[in-house]
Amino acid sequence: MKKMKLILACGAILASGGIWQTAHASIVLGTTYTSILADAEGSTSVPQALTVNWEVTKSGAIYTYSYKLNDPVGEKNATTGKEEFVDNFAVSFDTTVAGAVIAGSQTGGVFYPSSAGDLTWDITGIGPGSSATMTFQSYLPPTYGDADANDANLPSPWASAPYGQQVAVPVPEPTTMIAGAMLLLPFGASTLRSLRKHRTV
Repeated sequence: MKKMKLILACGAILASGGIWQTAHASIVLGTTYTSILADAEGSTSVPQALTVNWEVTKSGAIYTYSYKLNDPVGEKNATTGKEEFVDNFAVSFDTTVAGAVIAGSQTGGVFYPSSAGDLTWDITGIGPGSSATMTFQSYLPPTYGDADANDANLPSPWASAPYGQQVAVPVPEPTTMIAGAMLLLPFGASTLRSLRKHRTV
Protein backbone atom coordinates (compact mmCIF):
# COMPACT_ATOMS: atom_id res chain seq x y z
CA MET A 1 0.00 0.00 0.00
CA LYS A 2 2.84 2.37 0.92
CA LYS A 3 4.54 1.71 -2.42
CA MET A 4 1.28 2.35 -4.26
CA LYS A 5 0.83 5.74 -2.54
CA LEU A 6 4.41 6.67 -3.34
CA ILE A 7 3.90 5.74 -7.00
CA LEU A 8 0.67 7.79 -7.13
CA ALA A 9 2.38 10.81 -5.53
CA CYS A 10 5.27 10.60 -8.00
CA GLY A 11 2.79 10.27 -10.86
CA ALA A 12 0.90 13.38 -9.72
CA ILE A 13 4.12 15.39 -9.55
CA LEU A 14 5.14 14.26 -13.03
CA ALA A 15 1.66 14.97 -14.38
CA SER A 16 1.59 18.49 -12.96
CA GLY A 17 5.01 19.14 -14.48
CA GLY A 18 3.82 17.65 -17.76
CA ILE A 19 0.81 19.96 -17.86
CA TRP A 20 3.10 22.99 -17.46
CA GLN A 21 5.55 21.63 -20.06
CA THR A 22 2.69 21.06 -22.52
CA ALA A 23 1.52 24.66 -22.06
CA HIS A 24 4.83 26.17 -23.14
CA ALA A 25 5.84 23.38 -25.52
CA SER A 26 2.89 24.26 -27.76
CA ILE A 27 4.39 27.72 -28.42
CA VAL A 28 6.77 27.35 -31.37
CA LEU A 29 9.75 29.70 -31.07
CA GLY A 30 10.09 32.15 -33.95
CA THR A 31 6.43 31.77 -35.01
CA THR A 32 4.13 34.82 -35.06
CA TYR A 33 0.72 34.30 -33.42
CA THR A 34 -2.33 36.58 -33.30
CA SER A 35 -4.67 36.95 -30.32
CA ILE A 36 -7.92 38.92 -30.23
CA LEU A 37 -8.37 41.51 -27.50
CA ALA A 38 -12.13 41.67 -27.06
CA ASP A 39 -13.63 44.84 -25.62
CA ALA A 40 -15.14 44.96 -22.13
CA GLU A 41 -18.53 43.95 -23.56
CA GLY A 42 -16.96 40.82 -25.07
CA SER A 43 -17.05 41.86 -28.74
CA THR A 44 -14.41 39.95 -30.72
CA SER A 45 -14.87 41.73 -34.06
CA VAL A 46 -13.65 45.07 -35.39
CA PRO A 47 -14.08 47.94 -34.78
CA GLN A 48 -14.73 47.00 -31.13
CA ALA A 49 -11.90 44.46 -30.79
CA LEU A 50 -8.15 44.80 -31.30
CA THR A 51 -5.54 42.19 -32.14
CA VAL A 52 -2.04 41.61 -30.82
CA ASN A 53 0.65 39.85 -32.83
CA TRP A 54 3.20 38.11 -30.62
CA GLU A 55 6.19 35.81 -30.84
CA VAL A 56 9.02 34.41 -28.75
CA THR A 57 12.56 33.94 -30.04
CA LYS A 58 15.62 32.54 -28.34
CA SER A 59 19.30 33.44 -28.60
CA GLY A 60 21.63 31.50 -26.34
CA ALA A 61 19.96 31.38 -22.93
CA ILE A 62 17.81 34.49 -23.52
CA TYR A 63 14.18 34.51 -24.68
CA THR A 64 12.82 37.66 -26.35
CA TYR A 65 9.07 38.24 -26.05
CA SER A 66 7.55 40.58 -28.67
CA TYR A 67 4.05 42.08 -28.96
CA LYS A 68 2.49 44.42 -31.52
CA LEU A 69 -0.95 45.92 -30.86
CA ASN A 70 -3.18 46.45 -33.93
CA ASP A 71 -6.25 48.63 -34.34
CA PRO A 72 -7.03 48.00 -38.04
CA VAL A 73 -10.00 50.34 -38.57
CA GLY A 74 -9.92 52.52 -35.47
CA GLU A 75 -11.51 51.46 -32.18
CA LYS A 76 -14.97 53.02 -31.86
CA ASN A 77 -16.88 53.84 -28.70
CA ALA A 78 -19.93 51.53 -28.71
CA THR A 79 -22.24 54.31 -27.47
CA THR A 80 -21.01 57.44 -29.25
CA GLY A 81 -19.35 55.86 -32.31
CA LYS A 82 -16.37 58.19 -31.80
CA GLU A 83 -12.82 56.98 -32.37
CA GLU A 84 -10.77 55.99 -29.34
CA PHE A 85 -7.00 55.79 -28.98
CA VAL A 86 -5.66 52.80 -27.09
CA ASP A 87 -2.46 53.79 -25.28
CA ASN A 88 -1.67 51.05 -22.76
CA PHE A 89 -0.79 47.35 -23.07
CA ALA A 90 0.05 44.84 -20.34
CA VAL A 91 0.86 41.16 -19.96
CA SER A 92 0.08 39.45 -16.67
CA PHE A 93 2.60 37.21 -14.89
CA ASP A 94 4.69 37.19 -11.73
CA THR A 95 7.51 39.57 -12.64
CA THR A 96 9.23 38.93 -9.29
CA VAL A 97 10.25 35.35 -10.19
CA ALA A 98 14.04 35.14 -10.69
CA GLY A 99 14.90 35.48 -14.38
CA ALA A 100 11.34 36.34 -15.45
CA VAL A 101 12.34 39.82 -16.71
CA ILE A 102 15.91 40.85 -17.50
CA ALA A 103 16.42 44.33 -16.03
CA GLY A 104 16.54 47.12 -18.63
CA SER A 105 15.35 44.90 -21.50
CA GLN A 106 11.85 46.35 -21.93
CA THR A 107 11.45 48.40 -25.15
CA GLY A 108 8.75 49.86 -27.38
CA GLY A 109 6.86 52.12 -24.98
CA VAL A 110 7.09 55.72 -23.84
CA PHE A 111 6.79 54.71 -20.17
CA TYR A 112 6.88 51.42 -18.25
CA PRO A 113 4.70 51.42 -15.12
CA SER A 114 5.88 48.63 -12.83
CA SER A 115 3.88 46.06 -10.91
CA ALA A 116 4.61 42.65 -9.39
CA GLY A 117 1.80 41.06 -11.42
CA ASP A 118 2.09 42.91 -14.74
CA LEU A 119 4.57 44.12 -17.29
CA THR A 120 3.09 47.29 -18.78
CA TRP A 121 3.78 49.60 -21.71
CA ASP A 122 2.33 53.11 -22.04
CA ILE A 123 2.38 53.74 -25.79
CA THR A 124 1.53 56.52 -28.23
CA GLY A 125 -2.23 56.20 -28.79
CA ILE A 126 -3.15 54.09 -31.81
CA GLY A 127 -6.41 54.32 -33.72
CA PRO A 128 -6.38 53.24 -36.48
CA GLY A 129 -2.91 51.76 -36.87
CA SER A 130 -0.37 49.63 -35.05
CA SER A 131 1.87 50.20 -32.07
CA ALA A 132 5.62 49.96 -32.10
CA THR A 133 6.82 46.45 -31.31
CA MET A 134 6.94 46.05 -27.53
CA THR A 135 9.58 43.64 -26.24
CA PHE A 136 11.31 42.36 -23.15
CA GLN A 137 13.79 39.60 -22.43
CA SER A 138 13.72 36.70 -20.00
CA TYR A 139 15.74 33.66 -19.00
CA LEU A 140 12.51 31.64 -18.72
CA PRO A 141 10.69 29.73 -21.51
CA PRO A 142 7.18 30.67 -22.63
CA THR A 143 3.84 29.56 -21.34
CA TYR A 144 0.42 31.19 -21.84
CA GLY A 145 -0.71 34.20 -19.84
CA ASP A 146 -3.14 37.09 -20.13
CA ALA A 147 -2.93 40.34 -22.08
CA ASP A 148 -4.86 43.54 -21.61
CA ALA A 149 -5.16 46.83 -23.50
CA ASN A 150 -6.89 50.07 -22.51
CA ASP A 151 -6.96 53.83 -22.88
CA ALA A 152 -7.77 56.82 -20.76
CA ASN A 153 -8.39 59.22 -23.63
CA LEU A 154 -11.58 61.08 -24.45
CA PRO A 155 -14.31 60.56 -25.60
CA SER A 156 -14.36 57.75 -23.02
CA PRO A 157 -12.17 54.99 -21.64
CA TRP A 158 -11.90 51.69 -23.52
CA ALA A 159 -10.60 48.40 -22.18
CA SER A 160 -10.26 44.86 -23.42
CA ALA A 161 -12.19 42.19 -21.57
CA PRO A 162 -10.61 41.78 -18.15
CA TYR A 163 -7.64 39.42 -18.33
CA GLY A 164 -8.30 36.42 -20.51
CA GLN A 165 -6.63 37.18 -23.83
CA GLN A 166 -3.91 34.56 -24.12
CA VAL A 167 -0.39 35.46 -25.23
CA ALA A 168 3.09 34.17 -24.38
CA VAL A 169 4.58 35.08 -21.00
CA PRO A 170 7.62 33.64 -19.19
CA VAL A 171 6.02 32.11 -16.10
CA PRO A 172 2.55 31.13 -14.91
CA GLU A 173 0.64 33.60 -12.78
CA PRO A 174 1.03 32.99 -9.03
CA THR A 175 -2.53 31.60 -8.80
CA THR A 176 -1.68 28.95 -11.42
CA MET A 177 1.35 27.76 -9.47
CA ILE A 178 -0.60 27.74 -6.20
CA ALA A 179 -3.40 25.71 -7.81
CA GLY A 180 -0.84 23.17 -9.02
CA ALA A 181 0.66 22.88 -5.55
CA MET A 182 -2.79 22.41 -4.00
CA LEU A 183 -3.35 19.36 -6.22
CA LEU A 184 -0.40 17.66 -4.53
CA LEU A 185 -1.51 18.30 -0.92
CA PRO A 186 -3.65 15.14 -0.53
CA PHE A 187 -0.74 12.98 -1.70
CA GLY A 188 1.69 14.72 0.66
CA ALA A 189 -0.65 14.32 3.65
CA SER A 190 -1.27 10.67 2.82
CA THR A 191 2.46 9.99 2.50
CA LEU A 192 3.19 11.64 5.87
CA ARG A 193 0.51 9.53 7.57
CA SER A 194 1.96 6.42 5.98
CA LEU A 195 5.49 7.28 7.15
CA ARG A 196 4.31 7.94 10.72
CA LYS A 197 2.43 4.66 10.78
CA HIS A 198 5.50 2.83 9.51
CA ARG A 199 7.68 4.30 12.28
CA THR A 200 5.28 3.27 15.04
CA VAL A 201 5.03 -0.33 13.83
